[in-house]
Amino acid sequence: MRFALVIPMLFLLQDPPEAVLNTAKRELGDQKYKTHKEKDGSYSFDTKTVSLHVAANGEMIDKDEIISMDKAPKEVQDAVKREFAGKKTETTKVTKVSYEVKSGGVKLKIGYDGSIDRRDETIKAGDAPEAVLKAAKAKLEGSSVVKVKKVMEDGKVRYKVTVETADKKKVEATFDEDGKEIG
Repeated sequence: MRFALVIPMLFLLQDPPEAVLNTAKRELGDQKYKTHKEKDGSYSFDTKTVSLHVAANGEMIDKDEIISMDKAPKEVQDAVKREFAGKKTETTKVTKVSYEVKSGGVKLKIGYDGSIDRRDETIKAGDAPEAVLKAAKAKLEGSSVVKVKKVMEDGKVRYKVTVETADKKKVEATFDEDGKEIG
């Protein structure tokens, strides 16, 4: 007696369109990748070092790539040396418009020209302005500050404060240097 196994939803599985596959092949070469279709009809391809996002018509939407620092432009390398002063960097990620470099509790977004576009730094709660800590605690009475991230972007400084409530939930709020909550 022969048995046939029928999988009723098999017809739902589809390969990406040829234009999408051609873009992935051009950008990823022979690297092995995992792919999935996004809700908007686009496709994401992920390898160990590259994340590629392609529209259904085959146009590349975004590409992030982890590279070694020696492959970054000289201006970016100089900015990293200046900002991290000899510390070993953990990752260097290339996007369409910038480089993202991490070391310790600091993450920099560096433009191709070497300019620091954004700096995120995890700091001790005691190093945040008193107005920020006071505003964070007032927002959620009975909470304790568990993490503070200082973010510098577009000439402005803001603080992302994560607090733990009495019922052990973590809540995040963002404040300017004067303790005013930002969106």
